[in-house]
Amino acid sequence: MKLISILLFSLILFGCKSTKNEPLAPVNIDYNQKFEELLGQFKADGNSVSYEEMWHVYLKSDQIQNSAVKQDDYLDILNQLESGQKNCDEIDWLFITSQNFWSIKPHISAATCYEMIGDGLKSNYHNSAVEFLLTGILSSGDGTNYYSAYEVATWGDASDFIELTDYEVV
Repeated sequence: MKLISILLFSLILFGCKSTKNEPLAPVNIDYNQKFEELLGQFKADGNSVSYEEMWHVYLKSDQIQNSAVKQDDYLDILNQLESGQKNCDEIDWLFITSQNFWSIKPHISAATCYEMIGDGLKSNYHNSAVEFLLTGILSSGDGTNYYSAYEVATWGDASDFIELTDYEVV
């Protein structure tokens, strides 16, 4: 009887051990692709994407790594416009703002250009992007203390935000 009890106990332990949950394999997420998907959703319907979701994917993507180069490209375009080398309707604003989505001023430039040439649909898209970005930044903190500061990715984005909202750096 003792042998049967030991055998039964061993089988129970063995059975319990074999049902142990194995850890799940890590999920590889392509954050660049995910950001492009969210950007596509935003382009189709600005209300279909939350700022928080897009922000967190953006921070994990490669988008932020080249933001200074993208900002320089935008400034070169502005110089070309100001010098008369190009007209605003010759600029691929959708490309510029897709590459530099989190930067507010390229969207403002695009909206202004599209308003000037009478393309209200594209102008509205860029105005919506500006509103999305400003509202999102404002919802990221209250800015009264260092631990509740507004969250931005680059100094350029902070500078644009400050300029457009009449805030100041403390």
